[in-house]
Amino acid sequence: TDTLSSGGGSTTIPGNGAKSRGDTLDIDTSTIANKNYVDNQISSSFSGTASTDLNYRLVPVGTLNGRNIYAGGTVDPSEANLAMMQHAEDELIVPTFDGTQNIAHPSMEYIDTSWNGYKYWLAFTPYPAENRENPSIAYSNDGITWDTTGLSNPVVPPGDTAAGNYNSDVDLLFRADQSKMYLFWRYTDGSNDMFYGHTSTDGLTWSDSTSILTLSGSTWLSPTYQYIKDDWHTWYIDAADSSNSILYYRRADQLTGLSSATQQTCTYNYTPSGKHLWHIQVWDDLAEDQLCAIFNFTDIPGPGGAPNTQGTLHYATSTDGKTWDVQTLSLIH
Repeated sequence: TDTLSSGGGSTTIPGNGAKSRGDTLDIDTSTIANKNYVDNQISSSFSGTASTDLNYRLVPVGTLNGRNIYAGGTVDPSEANLAMMQHAEDELIVPTFDGTQNIAHPSMEYIDTSWNGYKYWLAFTPYPAENRENPSIAYSNDGITWDTTGLSNPVVPPGDTAAGNYNSDVDLLFRADQSKMYLFWRYTDGSNDMFYGHTSTDGLTWSDSTSILTLSGSTWLSPTYQYIKDDWHTWYIDAADSSNSILYYRRADQLTGLSSATQQTCTYNYTPSGKHLWHIQVWDDLAEDQLCAIFNFTDIPGPGGAPNTQGTLHYATSTDGKTWDVQTLSLIH
């Protein structure tokens, strides 16, 4: 039994009866998502209004006698998403090649037994601006304090610096069977998008780039890769139609074979209202025999190509890599 401190009015929650500010509320601990939020659909009745379904969010604000204390509040049902996780209170400081602390598109590999002395390996790109968006690497043993000693960042230097040419969208993958790290990334010249890969056996020294896939146009985004049962798998997004992003999938027994593999269209069952799919990261959950992913949805650009804002991250699963079940409740909003 945890203490609920809510706003005015009384709240009816199934199995608990009418509750008012300061009353005690029974909460099934299995509904506590990541120990940060509890989200419940409840029926609330307020003076002068009809009973209506509202999204109710409980946030831990402290402890009392070893129990969590939650502060609650209602959210307009028209709001597309509620977040399961709170935003971090403090930003992580990740060293960048130019000393500016803004980074984007993190992709991390956690290796429980450690690899070359470290458990956490991070690929990222400094951002903004596009001329800084060059794939870089950092490592850590706690996921909080990051180091780049011994690295020559950016691992991928700027290419042709003409307007519209830039690197972006990293993806990091560790293959335990090879004790090798793979770094993937995207480069665009404004006319074509090109996906490349590097490898490393120590995390510090990286191979020359390998061309994986070249696609006509400059709206192919966020390639992500997995190596499963002797095959390479990749997913990427076509955002040419900003109101209806398309997710594609390819599979081949060789990394370089992905270029000639059949491009298959994926389906996903949920898109938040007013948003489109912008980025994705996929990983293999061997224990559950399924694929998992984080889908990043952002606002559909407005007239004149207004920037993507108000992003939401959603958890998704698939058993075949092509049909995705997207959780409607966002992880972070």
